[in-house]
Amino acid sequence: MRNIHMDRMAIDGAQTVLRLVGPDADHLRGVHLSRSAFSGIRNPDSIACTDDLTFRRVIVNGQEVPPLPHP
Repeated sequence: MRNIHMDRMAIDGAQTVLRLVGPDADHLRGVHLSRSAFSGIRNPDSIACTDDLTFRRVIVNGQEVPPLPHP
């Protein structure tokens, strides 16, 4: 899958924000999460086989998620 855009989400009480696990042979690409707020999140994200993941203005449990470094 490519070019997944999630914008203006507001979620309270989820297990995790993201569970992104693409196939080994065909990674997920171009996943963008922006202008969203998540509270009550209990576990860290689970991300594997995912390329070009970006966060912009995303708040998790009151803290802004820093931009991820590009590989």
